[in-house]
Amino acid sequence: MIKKKLAVLLVTVLLSTTIAPAVPATAQESVNSEAEMSEQNEDDIRDESSIHSVQTRAAGNSMSSATGISTGTTYNGSLTDSNTIDYYKFSIGSSGRITLTASAGMAYIYYYIYDSSGNQIWYINPHWDNTTQTISTNEAIDLTKGTYYYTVKRDGSGTGNYSFKLSFSSAEESFTETGDGTDNLMSSANEINVNTDYKGQIADNDDRDFYRFVLTSSGRITFTATAGMVYINYYIYDSAGEEIWRINPYWNSATEIISTDETIDLTKGTYYFAVRRDGGSNTGNYSFRLQFSGANESFPEAEGGTDNSITDANDISLNKEYRGQIARNDDRDFYEFTVNSSDSISVVSEAHMPYLYYYIYDSAGKEVWRKSSYRNSTTKKINIAEEVELTAGTYYLAVEGSRDATGPYSFGIYRYMSISPASVSLSVKSYVYDGLAKKPDVTVKLGSMMLKKGTDYTVSYSSNKNVGDGKVTVIGKGTYNGSVIKTFTIKPKGTSLSKLTSKSKGFKIKWKKQEVQTSGYQIQYATKSSFSNKRTKTITSRTKTTITLKNLKAKKKYYVRIRTYKMVSGKKLYSAWSGVKKVKTRK
Repeated sequence: MIKKKLAVLLVTVLLSTTIAPAVPATAQESVNSEAEMSEQNEDDIRDESSIHSVQTRAAGNSMSSATGISTGTTYNGSLTDSNTIDYYKFSIGSSGRITLTASAGMAYIYYYIYDSSGNQIWYINPHWDNTTQTISTNEAIDLTKGTYYYTVKRDGSGTGNYSFKLSFSSAEESFTETGDGTDNLMSSANEINVNTDYKGQIADNDDRDFYRFVLTSSGRITFTATAGMVYINYYIYDSAGEEIWRINPYWNSATEIISTDETIDLTKGTYYFAVRRDGGSNTGNYSFRLQFSGANESFPEAEGGTDNSITDANDISLNKEYRGQIARNDDRDFYEFTVNSSDSISVVSEAHMPYLYYYIYDSAGKEVWRKSSYRNSTTKKINIAEEVELTAGTYYLAVEGSRDATGPYSFGIYRYMSISPASVSLSVKSYVYDGLAKKPDVTVKLGSMMLKKGTDYTVSYSSNKNVGDGKVTVIGKGTYNGSVIKTFTIKPKGTSLSKLTSKSKGFKIKWKKQEVQTSGYQIQYATKSSFSNKRTKTITSRTKTTITLKNLKAKKKYYVRIRTYKMVSGKKLYSAWSGVKKVKTRK
């Protein structure tokens, strides 16, 4: 009797092992309550370094009976004639990427992902490999934070075993999203600041993100972004929802990312930056920054511009510089000025954009002058200085660009006084060559008025390093035009006598060689210390350092000195004389 009971007990143990294999604690916990499963997935998000491989119980056949699973764990199952579909339920604590790795020992199979409301987000019907006799799958699915259902379904009459793992990596979004996205409209846009880095994700169930930002002044947005997907669209809208700017940047096959670096000029106001999926399967992470630099406009403008017509023109004065900006949402500016008497005025402007148009209209709105200007290929700037004859009256200057030609500009309308009659003096008029550029200070006086450097005039120097005549050019600025040129001298460096050796009715002279910026030497000798009865000897070789003078008076004292010279434009420029030495000739 005891033997019979033992036999029955052994059979019972064997049957229970076959029907319901032992499941590790981690797998058993996965079928617990949703709250416990969510807590487990929070841990999975933080750390998936511990990977489990388990044999699951039979999965549920509907969403309501779905088997709870964790990311980062491998699960096994099977499809049979009586079990054609398996449902699994999982949660992710932040938006991110699910990487599905799966294999199936059957010819056909379907994999699906549904959201918590039962809406299909993603599916695949992978191909059978005749060589390996399996279906291998490795797919990425980007999802927002939430609870999802992963489904394995038989395709046709195929049956067999399968295994899978859902690995998770967080998108580290700056603004966490759930469901189909929480910032898909302008009304639900996330508030962002300029000059700050942000991260986001385009998901299979969230195809766009909106961000709201405010510019407190007009200026330039430098937009930099990277995106880990093949296609993406970026937009900027104004507060009324009108599209101002968009770009669909290119994928780089080498770096496998989309990198964007663009500038957008905007007026003061509230704007919306949008990121949208391009195509059904282009999802992934992105990061961006809106770097802002102000235009420092003389007349600040709000959305759309506030001086776009003659009636809204800003009042300006002659002989004063102003700053403005052509923006994506403001392509023209008007300025009003008055000329008190018939005269010529000059329109002076500098702009940082491809092209720009300038117009002058009279008080009746009739065009009296225009100028089309284009960027210099070397300086990358527009510079104009145009003289216009006007009669006394009120006029309007218009500066006009386009959406393709935006950026900051400066301008002024000047009635000039000539600087040419001014008295210009230099702090130093003569230098000795030392290899350094010489820049004497400049003083400019026009009548009784002392002019100011940088405001009334600029100074430039030329030919101011080597021996010769240096040049100073003073050019009028602001309310002054014209120019004045002054010169100064750079003399060669001198030399010195090394030794005088007495000889019969003569003497030998030796001096230090001076080759740099020197053509030769000039020697003077005389019997009087005043050199009133001097004689001169020129040595045309700058490398020569000795000479013997003969046929002089015997037993006579001579005074000697030397200097260098440099030939410049056909004339000799001399150094200062050396110190004097004396020698007495022999009999």
